[in-house]
Amino acid sequence: MRDYAKVSPHFWVGKTGKQLKKDPNGLMVALYLMTNPHANMLGLYYIPVMYIAHETGLNFEGASKGLQSACEAGFCTYDHETEVVWVYEMARFQVADELKPADNRCKGVQKDYDSLPENPFLSAFYDKYSIPFCMAERRGDSSNNTSPLEAPCKPLRSQEQEQEQEQEQFNSGSSSAHEQKNPPPPIQFSQYQSEDHKRYTLLGCVNQYPIQNDFIELAQARFENIPTQDLITLFSGGGMFCDFFSARGNQSENTASIWLVKWFTWIENNKDQVKRNREKQNQAVKQQQSSQQEPSYFERIFAEQRAASEIKVGSVEIPVLGVSGNA
Repeated sequence: MRDYAKVSPHFWVGKTGKQLKKDPNGLMVALYLMTNPHANMLGLYYIPVMYIAHETGLNFEGASKGLQSACEAGFCTYDHETEVVWVYEMARFQVADELKPADNRCKGVQKDYDSLPENPFLSAFYDKYSIPFCMAERRGDSSNNTSPLEAPCKPLRSQEQEQEQEQEQFNSGSSSAHEQKNPPPPIQFSQYQSEDHKRYTLLGCVNQYPIQNDFIELAQARFENIPTQDLITLFSGGGMFCDFFSARGNQSENTASIWLVKWFTWIENNKDQVKRNREKQNQAVKQQQSSQQEPSYFERIFAEQRAASEIKVGSVEIPVLGVSGNA
């Protein structure tokens, strides 16, 4: 998570900024895309529309329309298949207009670029920033590359269409951009298939089915390298999957299988943060235990004095009173 983000005053008076101000939702979404905790300095990153809706306070429709306005204003482009956004000029404002080859930030830019999930904007990003940031390796298919100024912004799907797409991915067993490249174990979801046409909020789904247990077991088969405790934290820990979607109330109603797909996406997007938090907690516990086991300076002094006193007392011959040797 970034500690801070830069927003240029030019944002409000530039051509793009003036266009964004025509739609308040578009303006809010644009500011969010530059400053949200999921963003990186490249302005090219994974961000589901549901995150935008929840963290801006907009409903799903408002977030979708705001994102569409930002795209039409030439501020960004968004791909629904990978849920990746590219804010065209964000890297220039967050990093620099240009870097010298010896600048360590060049390596940082290349590293962040290399770690991005597959998406349609990788090649275009390289073409725009490879020279200013001294980038060395391109990703993506350059044959299908589109100039940033010509890159189309695909119309945003409605929530219903998004859910149908997720359902198709679930039924076909296809992998998303955030899942493993090797096909994961098949998902057996037969206990819900007969009623999988019914839609529930997440809280309603938990009340209807024992998904808290089933989802953990299904995740264990799909994410073998993630400890079970981390999966439990991701599902019901503070601020995690259950809290996020329960806070949306009736705005999110899905079938059980769509909730499963969203659960897998949530794991992939948040697993690293949970791992870091766990490691920090374990380190803090070890330090606390170490400090408790090691005696303080005064404890050592008192222990030495007690030991010396015991030796002294033991060396003194104490007569046994009332016993005569000539009984």
